[in-house]
Formats: sequence, C-alpha cells, structure tokens
Amino acid sequence: MLCTFLSCKEEILLVSAVKEITIPGRPNENQFVQYKIQFEVTKDDQNIEIEDIMFPQLDIKKEKLRFDIMDVSSNSIITNITKKGKYLLNIRPDNEFQNQMITTTKDEIIISLVGNNKMEQIKISSFVEKTKRIR
Repeated sequence: MLCTFLSCKEEILLVSAVKEITIPGRPNENQFVQYKIQFEVTKDDQNIEIEDIMFPQLDIKKEKLRFDIMDVSSNSIITNITKKGKYLLNIRPDNEFQNQMITTTKDEIIISLVGNNKMEQIKISSFVEKTKRIR
C-alpha cells in the first residue's frame, strides 16, 4: 500500500498501516494491540512533529496512548522529523483500552501533525491485521 499521507505536495507517503495483536506465551498474561504506521518523508529540511493522535470512533485521545517515532535507518527513537527517510510510528493504547481495541472493527486514527509551521490532519482507516505470538 503506497499512498499520499500529507497534502498534494507528497512530502510524506504512507508505506503501511498495521494493527498488530500480540499473544504472550504465558497463559496468565493478556494480549495487547499496537498500531505500526510506516511512512516515508520525501524532502529534506522538514520539521514535523506529532501534535495529537486520536481514535475518534472509540473516543480515545492522545493522553490514553503511548507512542514513539522510530527512524528506520538508525533504529533510534526521535521526537520530531527533520530529514527525508523512512519512519515508523508505534501507537499502543493504555491497558484499560486494550480489550476494546483488540475486538473493535472501528479502527480509525486521526493524526495531527505540525510541519514547517503548518497544521495537517491525516485520517487512516484501513489496516492490515497481524497476529504475533511470543514465547
């Protein structure tokens, strides 16, 4: 899946959007869900920050989510994007929402970004669902 992620300038391209459900190897541990959104920034000299993330249909806002941005080339966690390259946004809801997120079919994320002093909103409503088992 490759489509425009931000504006018609195509500065950010969505590479993949995955809903990953992890099943632990121990029976007393709970399953958990994590959303992995990979995207590519196609221009240098960017200053992109995530302002807000929300699941509007489930009324889950940024305060109830843990997230980070990983620069794929260096495998390092960053707070804002300043150069072109591939990035992975990992989003994990707080424990109180895990069961609701695992069973929902209303997956829709709205991400608010500030890029070079301009606010953009991105809506993602289609995810590849994967199940991962750990030992």
